[in-house]
Amino acid sequence: MKNRIELKLAALYLEVGEPSVSIKIIDPILIEVRKADDKLLLVELYLLESKINYHIKNYAKAKASLTASRANANNVYCQPSILAEIDLVSGILYAHEQDYKTAYSYFYEALEPLIAAHDLRSVNCFKYMILCKIMTNNKDDVNSLLNGKFGLKYSLDSHIQAIKEVAEAHFSSSIVALSTVFKKYHSEIEGDEVVKNHTKLLYDNLL
Repeated sequence: MKNRIELKLAALYLEVGEPSVSIKIIDPILIEVRKADDKLLLVELYLLESKINYHIKNYAKAKASLTASRANANNVYCQPSILAEIDLVSGILYAHEQDYKTAYSYFYEALEPLIAAHDLRSVNCFKYMILCKIMTNNKDDVNSLLNGKFGLKYSLDSHIQAIKEVAEAHFSSSIVALSTVFKKYHSEIEGDEVVKNHTKLLYDNLL
């Protein structure tokens, strides 16, 4: 129980932008839980460690932690939402390596379980699917996603509106339009590390 409470505390610190505090909390817990061989808790701890390392830009460690999380998940029953989160983080890391095809497949796998769990991260997942298609310059697939069942489901969400307008600016090769989108949807773009990093790449390429 104590370890689970500390895990939640560490997750909250990450959420409020304090990854260095978060990592200090989970490091000693990992040592304890590895000794106890609590595989389910190890899945969640390694998953959180992966997300922390992504935020502090230690990408090699983020990938290693995610591999450890998935390995433990293969040896114990996990809730579909946890497996979906592992897929979501996998997609983020592959997108960082600019392997957008593999990233897309992970986001796709994660989407429906997150929707089924009524998890708000399903919006992010769909947004990243669209982002992958923008980054590979696949206009037809972007339109198919936006006009499909998930696109209709999230059509009024400001984050999906933002990524839709990013796509329109990108496919029209307009740096002015892209700059306008950045200003209009500042919080949606700047508030999401993944979208911020990849849209900066789009901007630099256009520039």
